Amino acid sequence: MNILTIPVGELSTNCYLVSDANGTAVAIDPGADAAAIRRALEEHSLQLRGILLTHAHFDHIGAVAALANTIPVFCHTLDAPALRDGRLNLSAFFGCPVAAVADAVCIEDGDELSFGEMTFTVLHTPGHTVGSVCFQSGDVLFAGDTLFCESIGRTDFPGGDLQAMRASLRRLASLDSHTRVYPGHGEPTTVSHECRCNPYMPTP
Repeated sequence: MNILTIPVGELSTNCYLVSDANGTAVAIDPGADAAAIRRALEEHSLQLRGILLTHAHFDHIGAVAALANTIPVFCHTLDAPALRDGRLNLSAFFGCPVAAVADAVCIEDGDELSFGEMTFTVLHTPGHTVGSVCFQSGDVLFAGDTLFCESIGRTDFPGGDLQAMRASLRRLASLDSHTRVYPGHGEPTTVSHECRCNPYMPTP
């Protein structure tokens, strides 16, 4: 698995282009800068086959409409309404209403999504939003805004829930300690580092 990180938008959201040895790729959280994402796909000879969303806040979905075309978009059932509603995806509050797609493939906890040689397991991790998810593939976890390096996503936005976040963090703390974590913002980390250094992370 190859992972290319492209920070996009004013909030420096991490868009990940994840690909296999044959060039099959998915984009995780293309939040803005569709042109830059397209250039990266072309430069690395990647074929985009899916768009995976960890949640539906505007800074994670802003380039979806420009990239999707015939590409399927995957979002948790509980966050799917926010793809079309600027109030729910918070874009209306920032004066830049975003509508990503009219329809998405709704996913649930435990679903497995396969693209080429890659398989991603959906982990429902509410707290930042009701439909926040992480995508796990082998020893790699794409955590969205659930878990950051030594911090976590906010729970004071509409749909946030601190108690749900604590339960989600307990779930992530139980993963293999060597799991590499690629967050929605900031630098990569590992489960073991977060269990040691993140004040929000429970002891597994």
